[in-house]
Amino acid sequence: MKLKEKIISWLNKGGKELDLYKFNECGLDDYIEYFDQTYRTVAGDYKERIDGICSNILVFIDGVYNSEKSVFNNDIGITETGLDYVFDGNLLDNINREFFTSKLEIEVKGDLHIINIFTQKGAISQLRNCYKIDSNANIYETFMVKDTCFINNFNRFKVNSNIRFNYFPLHLKDTQGKEFITNKIIQKKESICNIYGINTECDLLRNNYIVELQKGSTNNVNILSLLSGNKRVDINVTMNHISSYTNSDIKVKGFLNDQSMHSFVSNVYIKRNIKKVVASKLNKNLVLSEDVKIVSEPNFEIYSSDVKCFHGASSGHIDEEALIYLMSRGISKNKATTLLYHSFVNDMITKDISSLVNPVIDNIISNV
Repeated sequence: MKLKEKIISWLNKGGKELDLYKFNECGLDDYIEYFDQTYRTVAGDYKERIDGICSNILVFIDGVYNSEKSVFNNDIGITETGLDYVFDGNLLDNINREFFTSKLEIEVKGDLHIINIFTQKGAISQLRNCYKIDSNANIYETFMVKDTCFINNFNRFKVNSNIRFNYFPLHLKDTQGKEFITNKIIQKKESICNIYGINTECDLLRNNYIVELQKGSTNNVNILSLLSGNKRVDINVTMNHISSYTNSDIKVKGFLNDQSMHSFVSNVYIKRNIKKVVASKLNKNLVLSEDVKIVSEPNFEIYSSDVKCFHGASSGHIDEEALIYLMSRGISKNKATTLLYHSFVNDMITKDISSLVNPVIDNIISNV
């Protein structure tokens, strides 16, 4: 059986068969209209923007770079070289290296919006791209998945010295996709990287972050998942402190209902004979159903004594005392509950993405 057939067989396990050669294609007009409530569009050329923040737009359609739909107002260099080295040598990495659909090296100068569009039923995306961050930048990445697809993307971000880089991976639509995304972030000295991820209603999403911190660098990971039904999200973070004076902070939250599953596995590695390292991690889950499944596994590998490490985890229902307090101030139970739900998620949402994310989150909370 060919690799593609194996992947599709796996996708269809327990579900209806998928004919790769009889796609139910739709025009981009209809496709963009389908997502109009979540994504903002520029009429006529199908270029997507986040409230006009981002002038550089990189588009992949069904896993292939599309130069016609992409727009670059700043000088951004793109070459078809990509990544030849091994990430971790697992099965998905080997499949991606052998059967990549796009392999680019991208020099990022200024903000960038990466749009992954899937127009074909059963589309397969296997990106293997390298992003060189040589100036302060924000990268927003959105996924527009209309039907069953398989995503197996591997990206490397090389953050230069003294650079501040913010990365926003946003999964904002209820999808049937199976998504496996690995991001390796290499930070040179005195650099700062902030990750702000939002996951809503992903059928199956596994996010792997592998971070390498060089002298004086800082990495902050903030990921929020809002799940219901049988949706599942796995967050795996590996934080490698290989030099002195490095800092990391990992914060992962789950807003979980029905039979959804949320997994957070983290490993912080601190190299031998380095000093002044601070590493912390926090996992909080708000449980709305007795049937949700939660995995929280914090791991530390510490080979140095001059470090400060912290970790915490909690899972539970809404705070009854806070609810009673709000109701004693004349607020109805429904409204008080909604306020507490919002208070749980709001600290994970930055101003840059609030206009895009808040309508989606409001809709999820209002339907609880």
